[in-house]
Amino acid sequence: MTSVRVHRRLKSLRGLFRRVAAGHAEGLPRPFVQAAGPLTERLDELDRDVIELRDRSRLLQKELSARVAEQTNRNLRLLSLVTALFLPPALIAGLFGMNVDGLPFAGSPAGFWLSMLISVLSSAVAPLGLKLGC
Repeated sequence: MTSVRVHRRLKSLRGLFRRVAAGHAEGLPRPFVQAAGPLTERLDELDRDVIELRDRSRLLQKELSARVAEQTNRNLRLLSLVTALFLPPALIAGLFGMNVDGLPFAGSPAGFWLSMLISVLSSAVAPLGLKLGC
């Protein structure tokens, strides 16, 4: 943003000194008119430097944006993986937690352990499903 403002100001100054160097400004002291040519060249160099800095800053900004996006993608992937791992056991726990008749393993002494086994297996199958789906 600053480089754009500096570029605009340099552009105006370059135009002014070019007109002075070309002799389009009457009534100015001769030493000032003589110095206008070298000043115009120096302003051109400064303007090129400002443009280079602006381009470099844009590239740096793009690189930083890419890194931030990459980090965000890693975080989202981890969050998705954790969600995918815990969703099936939460669903199974919710189903077995209902107080209704006819639930599987309700009359079995090993019913709790069987439901835990199903929850663990569903968590193990979830990453496989994600890998096969990708």
